[in-house]
Amino acid sequence: MNNLNTSALALAAEKSRIFKHWGKFGARKRANVAQQTLIYRHAKKTQNPKDLATALKAAGSLYFCNRRVIVEKQGNDFTQAGAWYCGKKYCSFCSNRKRRKLLTRFTDFFTSKEGAATLELYDLALFTVTLQHSKTGQRAEPYYKELSTHWRNGLKYGAFKTYIKGGFYNTEHTYSNKNGHHIHRHALILIPRIFDVTKNFKKIETELRDQWKSRTGGSFQIDLRPLGYSELHETAPPREQMIKNINVHLLEVTKYITKRDDLGTIKYEIIKAVEENSRSKFYGRFGILHKIKALNLNLKNELEIDANKPARELYIGTPVLVTKKINNEVKGVIKNKNKTTSKGIDTIKISTKPGQQINRFTREVVKYKIINLVPMADTPEAFKEFTQTNRYALYDWGGEKWNTFRQGYHVEKWKLSKKNNFTKNEYLHGEDEARHPFVYL
Repeated sequence: MNNLNTSALALAAEKSRIFKHWGKFGARKRANVAQQTLIYRHAKKTQNPKDLATALKAAGSLYFCNRRVIVEKQGNDFTQAGAWYCGKKYCSFCSNRKRRKLLTRFTDFFTSKEGAATLELYDLALFTVTLQHSKTGQRAEPYYKELSTHWRNGLKYGAFKTYIKGGFYNTEHTYSNKNGHHIHRHALILIPRIFDVTKNFKKIETELRDQWKSRTGGSFQIDLRPLGYSELHETAPPREQMIKNINVHLLEVTKYITKRDDLGTIKYEIIKAVEENSRSKFYGRFGILHKIKALNLNLKNELEIDANKPARELYIGTPVLVTKKINNEVKGVIKNKNKTTSKGIDTIKISTKPGQQINRFTREVVKYKIINLVPMADTPEAFKEFTQTNRYALYDWGGEKWNTFRQGYHVEKWKLSKKNNFTKNEYLHGEDEARHPFVYL
């Protein structure tokens, strides 16, 4: 702090810098905010303390992820040098970071000399497995652990051991009101070239299915195909072309934990399952790829400091999205629209006469700026303190929201507080009265 120059202090006093080249930061931030709203809807309805704790943990992680960032000044330009990430599999920031890491690590490996030597001995194929399940019957609850156990033990014998010599897997989870939880594992596997997987993958798939069905008690849902195989044309690309475009073909196996809807959100049932099974392994390498250190995702910490480089001019700040109005429209309104709030109070959402016109528009994030800049030292201790500060803030936030939810509020006192501008602490009541939990971000 004492070594900061005058210009740096003057910049810190400005408290704001505009970032014009921000990529998809705004879209991911908006997706996280929408996800928090979805989680709170479920949290408000539950009276189960365990479910409430799970919801607050998930919402808090999304709220604090990328809430404080580290930026570096280089001349008159600023670049993001780090941030606090929650690491959750359902976070739009963290899931994208992991996918980029996977693609980079495996693309670099298979295009290296060591990877080229490996591909001389093995063919690449995509392999998918799952277990029979239903919403109310067999495996109605998430079955991460059972799927991992069958997968791990299956690789030790039979057709699995004969054909699959290594690879890596990623877990995908979907949920439907009809069939419940559907958890399946996508894997990139290495099969010895002597088996010619391009010509014989149907035969190999049958042998693998027989073993999987026998081991799991009737689950026959597996799929095997050469990497880059087209169902439409029922052909695989030439081997040289597949290796050249391997980063494109790896997209399927490095996908997110689940698909998102148009708002970028994931169903709460999936988030709850992931949180309650956070110790389950969703990603892993096995066989000959397990021993290759270059494929380790934790090979380099992004906040690691290189002692040989000169100290950087760093600041800690808060990102704020900058939006603009787009798609301005004028639409006719036929009738009034009323809405009842979650607190049971009737309100008027839109009040117009039949046929009256109103303006409607949407907003688009065009850039983001960093506000409240505070100088930061370029030392390992400063980065460690930055991480701990954000972690403690998350714990404090969770405790505060937990108390608020558990105490709840009284509807009549809430109405009175709105009328007389009371503070919310004056109408919180005890555990014995009917609870109507609420929370504000």
